[in-house]
Amino acid sequence: MEENVALELDISLDISVVEKLHESLNEIARNGDVINLDARNVERLDTTVFQLLYSYQQSMDKKHASVFFVNPSEAFLDNATLLGMHEVLNIKH
Repeated sequence: MEENVALELDISLDISVVEKLHESLNEIARNGDVINLDARNVERLDTTVFQLLYSYQQSMDKKHASVFFVNPSEAFLDNATLLGMHEVLNIKH
């Protein structure tokens, strides 16, 4: 049975919060196999966060879990597109 879990991403995501975000992602991974990352409030993020999100998504794929980015903010979409991550992370506009 598929279990849906969600995590609301913070307004500001940079290297200073990567460890905390990693812990949060690992925690929700234990609770479900459909993971929704709500990016509606993200106003600022950097490359380290995208590296973490990509690594996390790859890890979840190996466990046959799905990761979705829901309600991506304009800043999230712009940064993902600028870095070419929107395609590899399968972020829908």
